[in-house]
Amino acid sequence: MTFFIYGPFKFLKTAFIVKYHDLFGGKVKSLLKKHSIPIKIIENINDDDFISFIKLQKVDLIISNNCPQRLNQKLLDSSSKGAINLHLGKLPAYRGVFPVLHAIINNEPNFRNFMKTGLLLINLGTPDSPSTADVRSYLREFLSDPRVIDLPFLGRWLLLNLIILPFRPRRSAKAYKSIWTEEGSPLKVEGMKLTSGLNQFLKQDQVPVVLAMRYGNPSIDKGLKELKNLGCDRLLILPLFPQYASSTTGSALEAVYRMAGHDCNIPMLEVLPPFFDHPSFIKAFAKQGTSFCENSPPDHVLFSFHGLPERHLIRGDEENHGCLQKNNCCLSVVEGNRYCYRAHCFKTAALIASELKLEGERWSVSFQSRLGRAEWIKPYTETRIRELARNGVRRLVVFCPSFVADCLETLEEIQIEGKEIFLEEGGESLEMVPSLNASPDWIEGLAEMVRAKL
Repeated sequence: MTFFIYGPFKFLKTAFIVKYHDLFGGKVKSLLKKHSIPIKIIENINDDDFISFIKLQKVDLIISNNCPQRLNQKLLDSSSKGAINLHLGKLPAYRGVFPVLHAIINNEPNFRNFMKTGLLLINLGTPDSPSTADVRSYLREFLSDPRVIDLPFLGRWLLLNLIILPFRPRRSAKAYKSIWTEEGSPLKVEGMKLTSGLNQFLKQDQVPVVLAMRYGNPSIDKGLKELKNLGCDRLLILPLFPQYASSTTGSALEAVYRMAGHDCNIPMLEVLPPFFDHPSFIKAFAKQGTSFCENSPPDHVLFSFHGLPERHLIRGDEENHGCLQKNNCCLSVVEGNRYCYRAHCFKTAALIASELKLEGERWSVSFQSRLGRAEWIKPYTETRIRELARNGVRRLVVFCPSFVADCLETLEEIQIEGKEIFLEEGGESLEMVPSLNASPDWIEGLAEMVRAKL
């Protein structure tokens, strides 16, 4: 199919279509007719009479799209601005009408050799400072997300503006102040260190790495623009949430798709899957806890994951697997519950426990960070900590494997509040295993995941 554009470059005035390459002619002619663009059918685009006709039309530009004929020099000279050839493969290696076939033969099915790949890391987010004003701004953005508070707009607005925002920012600001460092928010600080380490690790692969936050700064939009300015037209998207949930991974991906779609030239997007059972993730977390569990074995190991309202799990059960209908429905990940957050959590805990050679009665799973009065997935971490202390556990070690970087939920909720509860109930020692943060093993593990996609 060959189009000839003339007149002002802003619009088509006439289209000429080669007759014997009219495979898609019906659709093309229908489209052109719809937009009132005249059509002329020709058999030989290099015919002298046709070239003379083109000169009379004062053609400015020739655009050739999948044309089966070679445009001779006389035809190319007939337009004042020259010609543009739209071709799917690199030239001259993949000339002709079957560039895709040549690419496949040469093991280049996705044309990735023509594209620059960038990596966008996405974590949840953090306030810019522990001030009440900045915490309020962060909570407003975070809790306005319908994937987080999945109520109708009016109900969510009333809950947020009449109940949460008037009171919670002050309490949350106090909590953030207790964990804030001279460098800033631990989540952001560790995220930047991780990004720097990955950039060094992937330097030889020529894959730049940029960190973004779903809420707060640096934003996803800023991260996408930064990678675009670096010349990246293929983006690997890695949400830093090991276990899939609509309110975390789902929300992050929705934002990426929406923001990337604003550009005229949308980059090729490829999402790395949840890594709740990836060997690199499991081994890195197990190594973090080795000194806590082997040198002086604790009485019990608790794997505390971020909680979710039960309705989130039930809503995500699109295949009617029977979510939360049976006591053991989450003890394994199968096709029917492959998106189940709770099942992912149990799998992660079991794999880390196995790596540390923990016997079944020595470890358990719980869920933290409840908000509101709705039923959240159980057992609750606070309740479990109290039970363990009351049942004679004196030394407790806590993992938080839904967080790859230490943050408010680990440092304040577990290391400070959880420890206070445990000691109040008669326990003697609660130790929290640090998250992966920017540990060398985790950087290497992430690089391994990324390289598998290159």
